[in-house]
Amino acid sequence: MSKCLVIGLDGATPELVWSWTAEGKLPHLARLIEQGTHGPLHSTYPPISAAAWVTFMTGQQPGRHGIFDFRNYNSHKYSFHDEAIVSSASIAGYTMLDAAGDYGRRVGAVTIPITYPAWEINGAMVSGYPTPDASKAFTYPPELGQRMGHLTENSALFRSTSPEEVLRELNRLTRDRARVAAELLGEGDYDLFVLVIGSTDRAHHDFWKYMDPDSPAHDETEAARFGDAILQVYQEADVAVGRLLEVVDEDTTVMIMSDHGGGPRPTKRFQVNAWLNSLGLLTTRKRPNPLRVFMRRTVRTLRATFPYQEQLYRRLPPVLKRLATQVNSDAEANVGDVFWSQTHAYRFPMHPPVDGIVINLRGRQKEGCVEPGAEYEALRERIIAELLGLRDPATGQPVVLEAVRREDLYRGEYLEHTPDIVLTLAPDYEGGPALEGDIITFMPLAELQKLSGSHRMNGILIVRGPGVRAGGEIEGANIVDLAPTILYAMGLPVPRRMDGHVLEGLFEPDYLQAHSITFSNWEGKGQKGEWMGYSEDEEKQLLEKLERLGYVG
Repeated sequence: MSKCLVIGLDGATPELVWSWTAEGKLPHLARLIEQGTHGPLHSTYPPISAAAWVTFMTGQQPGRHGIFDFRNYNSHKYSFHDEAIVSSASIAGYTMLDAAGDYGRRVGAVTIPITYPAWEINGAMVSGYPTPDASKAFTYPPELGQRMGHLTENSALFRSTSPEEVLRELNRLTRDRARVAAELLGEGDYDLFVLVIGSTDRAHHDFWKYMDPDSPAHDETEAARFGDAILQVYQEADVAVGRLLEVVDEDTTVMIMSDHGGGPRPTKRFQVNAWLNSLGLLTTRKRPNPLRVFMRRTVRTLRATFPYQEQLYRRLPPVLKRLATQVNSDAEANVGDVFWSQTHAYRFPMHPPVDGIVINLRGRQKEGCVEPGAEYEALRERIIAELLGLRDPATGQPVVLEAVRREDLYRGEYLEHTPDIVLTLAPDYEGGPALEGDIITFMPLAELQKLSGSHRMNGILIVRGPGVRAGGEIEGANIVDLAPTILYAMGLPVPRRMDGHVLEGLFEPDYLQAHSITFSNWEGKGQKGEWMGYSEDEEKQLLEKLERLGYVG
């Protein structure tokens, strides 16, 4: 009976891993590359942990499972999303973990994002980020958490402490997660075991400026101290990989993967709404409300300088909490200054390098003015053509790499939640909030100093195991393909409900011929237990944590 160990290195990027393994700096990963097959792994649109890890677990693309971000998209609202923070409630019972368990295999999962609250599986689960309280572990079975310690990121630490302490904490998290995973593997006979290490992604966000002399936020003095911080975090992750390799036998399929890649944060902003304004498709109010402008500036200043907003927020009465939420949304996207009844299209913020545009459709939006049907389609075609022809006036280079209709990218019941147009920006650009003025602006230095690394569409995939080609390379792998591939490697049928396909290019032809791909009608059983959702305080705490980590504005 085939077994599989999956180690996720959140955000691990091909350029760094291939370079450092070739240089001998990541020996355990280098050995797996030599013994198996590797290549880039394409992420979800957008390439953000919430969407990508759920896609990894379910084998479905976001239009089917419905999770695109840490808050649910809602393209019908001018605030872009529902306030609710996503949880495991909508996916519990429908993942490859559940499928393997229903096929009689024992399953272990440690700190996979979007697994809070932990649910009943045929084995053990330690919830991953986000959880309401980083000081304790949330597990199935519940008593397991009593000996786990704290294994999820303490977001307050990343905004309010020194780089030295952040680096220590990232490496501690990696060591402790590897320790817990090794202990669980040593105690039980697991057929499928998944561990996710998040420190690699966080290291990009905080330390890229020290490694990259081309970053506007680069400081030579600080670089002398922290220039190898990202490498240190990757090396700690490599040690964790080695520790787990010692626990499994040689016949276990080992998969190393990442949910997306990383790289330098863009130095420029494409002000999508200002561009739409220049085309006559977005109209602003002639006289912005002075109080709204003041509140917006105040909120932005507090977010940049005051690291303890969460404690202050919890002390507000409910009325002021609701007001603070509205002001926060306005501070992110200036929505209060849009004259909606005379606006035909507007920006829908996603996660870099992906952004969106919504058509202000009559009957869908509250103040929609574009008629459904021919007018809607003609406007989408016009905007897409204009986007693909857009050039940076300073360089002449394309600003947008891809611009597509949403139905060309997504399918499923959650298609209607997404923006009408989805665009992928060139590497040196991310979307910006301005409604008027220059279309291309420089990223404020303060923003680059705060978060100097960003996400990229391609992560990594390394696989070694029975039937896997040695020293091979694979192209065209997508994160949606991993769940069916893992089940196939375990000798299990692939549920037809999955969108992904078995990555046949990983395996030797003789192995594929001897082990045919089979399918099942497994549909999953849905959420187990009586979880009633986050409390109001938990939801606001989680939102604050996500803001501190740079996942929401």
